[in-house]
Amino acid sequence: MPPVHIDSAPMKRALVARGLMPAFRAALHRDGPPAFQVLQSFPTNGHPAGKTVCVLDSSFNPPTKAHMNLAIRALDHYTPTDDKTEEKPSLLLLLATANADKKAVPAATEQRLAMMCLLADELRSRNNTTDYHVDVGVTASARFIDKCADLQAYGYGDRRLVWIVGFDTLTRILDTKYYPPEHTLAPVYDTLLSGTNRILAFGRPGEAFGDAATQQAYYAALDSRVADRVDVLEADEATAGISSSAARASVARDGSVDGSVCESVAAFIQAEDLYR
Repeated sequence: MPPVHIDSAPMKRALVARGLMPAFRAALHRDGPPAFQVLQSFPTNGHPAGKTVCVLDSSFNPPTKAHMNLAIRALDHYTPTDDKTEEKPSLLLLLATANADKKAVPAATEQRLAMMCLLADELRSRNNTTDYHVDVGVTASARFIDKCADLQAYGYGDRRLVWIVGFDTLTRILDTKYYPPEHTLAPVYDTLLSGTNRILAFGRPGEAFGDAATQQAYYAALDSRVADRVDVLEADEATAGISSSAARASVARDGSVDGSVCESVAAFIQAEDLYR
C-alpha cells in the first residue's frame, strides 16, 4: 500500500484517533484503575440497548480486516430475524493489558486502543452496520473467566455475553491447566457459560490447529454442558490468511500492510511509524 496522503480522509481519521491517546494513557495509569473500563463508544452519546453483547477480545496489534470480518459475522449471527422489535446486539472490542500466554507486543496500549477506535468507526461506516453500538474497552485481567467476571461486575451482568474466539482460543479456554488448584471447568461454567452466555467459535484449519475434520471431531467430543453453549461458524476464506503478525511482518519487510488493515488503520501505522 502506498503512503497515505496527509490530507486524505483516512489520514484525517487517523490523526483524530491519535488525539485520543493522552486520555487513554491517563486512564490506564491513574491510581487504582478498575479492572475493566469502557474508554470510547460509537456513537459517542449512545449506550448498548440490546440484550446481547458480542465480545471480541484480541491484542489488536494491529486490528485487521479479519477482526472486522469476525465482528460483522457475529453481529449478523445474533441479530434477531423473527422479531423486528427486538434490539440488535452490540459489540465490545476488548483489549487485555495482561495476557496469560503472550508477551508485550510492539505497539503501546494507547496506540492499539486508538487503532481499535478506527476499526470501530470503520465497522460502523460499512457493511450496513451503522446502527450497531460499539464500545472499545480495556481490562487488566488475562484469563477469559476473569475478563467475564470483570464485565459482569461492571454492569453487563444482565446481558448475554457472546465471546468471539478462534478454534485455538477455544481449546485454551477449555484447557483445565489454566484453572488451578482443582483443574476443572467449574470456573468456565460460572462465568463464560453462565446464564445465557455463549461462545462463538470460528473454525481455523491450518498446520497448527489441524484440518477441518480434526476440528469437527473436537467439537463433537465436547461435553454437552459446553457443546450446548458453543456456536460454530466456518472461517471466511477471504480473510483466512490475514493476521496481525503477518501485517507487522509486512510493514517491517517493506513498509506495506499489504491490504490486511482498513485505510485509516494503515494511515495510523504510517503516522506513528509502527512495526518497522
